[in-house]
Amino acid sequence: LELARCAGRERIAHLATGGTRPDRAITLRHAYRSALSAWYILRLHALVFCGGQWLHDLNLFRHTAICLWLRSLRLANVRVGVMGCGIGPLNTLLGKWLTLQAVEGGGLWVRDKGSQVLLTDTGLCPVTMGADLAMDTGTWRLRVRQPDAVFGFCPCAWGTFEKLYQRDERVRETVAQELVCLARYLQETWGWSCQIIPTMNPEDHAMALYLAEVLQESRLPCEVIDTTRLQASEVVSVVASTRLIVSMRLHPFIFASLQHVPVLAVNTAAKIRQYHLQLSGRSVLLEPTPGWGQQGCRAADKLLQGSWPT
Repeated sequence: LELARCAGRERIAHLATGGTRPDRAITLRHAYRSALSAWYILRLHALVFCGGQWLHDLNLFRHTAICLWLRSLRLANVRVGVMGCGIGPLNTLLGKWLTLQAVEGGGLWVRDKGSQVLLTDTGLCPVTMGADLAMDTGTWRLRVRQPDAVFGFCPCAWGTFEKLYQRDERVRETVAQELVCLARYLQETWGWSCQIIPTMNPEDHAMALYLAEVLQESRLPCEVIDTTRLQASEVVSVVASTRLIVSMRLHPFIFASLQHVPVLAVNTAAKIRQYHLQLSGRSVLLEPTPGWGQQGCRAADKLLQGSWPT
């Protein structure tokens, strides 16, 4: 499979969904589901990372294990590529070298300028900047009703991407309190009700249930959307039916912007800032410093009244 010469929407869509065809290209998710069986993996022509942010050295042990596994596949003539991915952070020379060994010679499409620069700095080339595969949802035909008097929260438990592996209970509590501040303001000022829309399940679903408890203890009614039972198009439809989205995740940010829904985007990872910089729509970037919920209240007024910051 020549990833660098991949031409045509059907091939790209196929790789994104991980279907099986004679060229035997599969996604990483399918590789895991196959329990990484050696006989299966070694029969592949290519293994493609589609979306997500797999290559980073926040946990050097895990990064080493992943990269050495991918290097072993390359030695067995299985090409490794990335399509629509974010890369980083790569904070160590070892992390950069391992990334080079893992994907050198494969097709490299990344979704933002920061990822492109990072891979180029490791010595990889050519690195092509494309778009996140979720951008394709902008072409979907959706059943979207008129926006309800609701706002949506798309939370994550770890606060910032650098705290991905810490699982600190205090971080989760802090995130919840900042969102409580925002929810109270939006309900009292605009009269809207709250929907919690988890998008990275199961961890975001657990965070959504926790946040719902905190909101209810604060006498702020809310509804948790069980996205585990929804198709992707149905999740996008839910997002499109809100008046405002407060997102700590990239993909709800993308969904909302494509459906012309105003967004308060919490800068939990570099990929969110990168998308915000590429976007000319109705969004405000909130830095996750203490009191960002209060900052979000002021930003929401400007955003909803049409005088949002550029």
